[in-house]
Amino acid sequence: MEKIGHIICHVEISTNNVGQSGKFYKEVFGWKIICDQANSNYATFDPGSGVGGGIVKSKNIIPPHTVVYVLTDDITETLKKVVEKGGKIILDKTQLGQDEKRGWFAFFSDPDGNLIGLFEPKL
Repeated sequence: MEKIGHIICHVEISTNNVGQSGKFYKEVFGWKIICDQANSNYATFDPGSGVGGGIVKSKNIIPPHTVVYVLTDDITETLKKVVEKGGKIILDKTQLGQDEKRGWFAFFSDPDGNLIGLFEPKL
């Protein structure tokens, strides 16, 4: 099987108010915002081309941050390399959602403290 390239596959923007932020990005950039009314803590955005992502409600955002997710075919191996090269695991491999249909994610910090997400899709 061909390996997945390590491309940026998702971006999450933290906010205190998902609806207000969604409106802001729609009006400024023309992004399509998809809000799940049952879950006002998360909305997705589609810029029309390029990488899309989500707007996530986070408490106590100081400073506000944006998380870039990198696609990988093996989170465990990628995190092993992160640690070997001086990074730190923030959140180990975690199932996305209630089942394994979507895949898994993890967070690490690079040697400078930047927070980076990983995503391993269910293939």
